[in-house]
Amino acid sequence: MWVPFNLNDFLITFLSIILEGLPFLLVGSILSVILDVTIPDSWINRISPKNVVAGALVGGTLGLIFPVCECGMIPIIRRLLKRGMPLPLVMAYMLSSPIMNGVSAVSTYIAFQGQSPFEMTALRLIGGYSIAVLVSLLISRIPLPQLLKPGVTSPSLFEGGFRNITTQSSQKPKLSWPKIANSATKDFLDITFYFICGTMLAAAFSTMVNRPALAEMTSNPLIAIQIMMLAAALLSVCSTSDAFIAAALIGVPLSAKLAFLIFGPMFDLKLMFLYSSVFYKKAIAQMTIAIAFLTVIFCLCAHYFRWI
Repeated sequence: MWVPFNLNDFLITFLSIILEGLPFLLVGSILSVILDVTIPDSWINRISPKNVVAGALVGGTLGLIFPVCECGMIPIIRRLLKRGMPLPLVMAYMLSSPIMNGVSAVSTYIAFQGQSPFEMTALRLIGGYSIAVLVSLLISRIPLPQLLKPGVTSPSLFEGGFRNITTQSSQKPKLSWPKIANSATKDFLDITFYFICGTMLAAAFSTMVNRPALAEMTSNPLIAIQIMMLAAALLSVCSTSDAFIAAALIGVPLSAKLAFLIFGPMFDLKLMFLYSSVFYKKAIAQMTIAIAFLTVIFCLCAHYFRWI
């Protein structure tokens, strides 16, 4: 399954991931600050359901309204948590947005022409949304001091729980472009370090994966699904273009390709480092196990019930 390390391939892959991901990271940093200075606390309080389950369900759909690639999600969720948004809502948005955004859906449909494109696109959206909601509900049961790093979230969340959001003002904050530039730059530089570390690991693994051999190892559906999830984590491809890689793997079951498309946008090497700027390592491990387990179950159902 592995091939010798090649420095040229590593550098090309590393630069391609950096050039692909950094614009989204920058956009996410800018968007997070714009949202922070233009949206009043009263509006955040109004759109945040007091019920935990309802909050997760709403959060899973926000990607349709505010579509952001996974590379740009962390600055936004850091900002939303500081504003006091409930954790289940924010986590569901974080996990589902890379899959629920329109660009990913369209690219999936186009990439799988001749391979059940409508079914693959629909199942990716349904699976991504369902898993994001369930994982956010499971992880949000962990006490916040064991889940989030200090300074990440609003003190009101620690004091009052997920459902009590402290509104400090009902007035829209004054728009200040210097403030936006300074805050966006700080967020961008804070996150870029984690992004580069994750990208280096992803590029190293990506250049060492023998993709033809990978396709040959996927005759058993359960094994195929797990191998493709591992490949998604190692390759760390953006959710807007991963469908073209999955569709090109001849001989791999569609259920395994579906696992690649669902698991990758929720967890990969670069995301592991980005998540570590918000969550503790133990919480990331628990979140990853939950995502992996639910992805396997969903994709096995898709295979054996012949949804694809």
